[in-house]
Amino acid sequence: MSLGGSGDSLYEKIAERLDGGHFDPNEFEKCVCTLLLDAIPSLSPVQGGSDDGADGTFATSEGQQGILVVTSRKDVIRNLTGSLSRWLETGHEPCLVAVATSRPLNG
Repeated sequence: MSLGGSGDSLYEKIAERLDGGHFDPNEFEKCVCTLLLDAIPSLSPVQGGSDDGADGTFATSEGQQGILVVTSRKDVIRNLTGSLSRWLETGHEPCLVAVATSRPLNG
């Protein structure tokens, strides 16, 4: 599977759906988790409102723990900060963080 950019049919289909039509944040989260399973086989999606700020958890091959934060909100940094605060406030240890967003990330 490739998400290489222009000319890549999967990339083009995803970009088309993000640019127009109906966008469902819950479906986006499920899609992200599915696509990331190839790269992060230990990814375990966390669904629902009681996720402590994480949309998924994973461990690296070296045993480091991590969380996935998925957002489609306009203020990505604010959403990420809130998710990480909830993660720590609920007693979890600091860990690696992977972020996926439907929003452009530029300066």
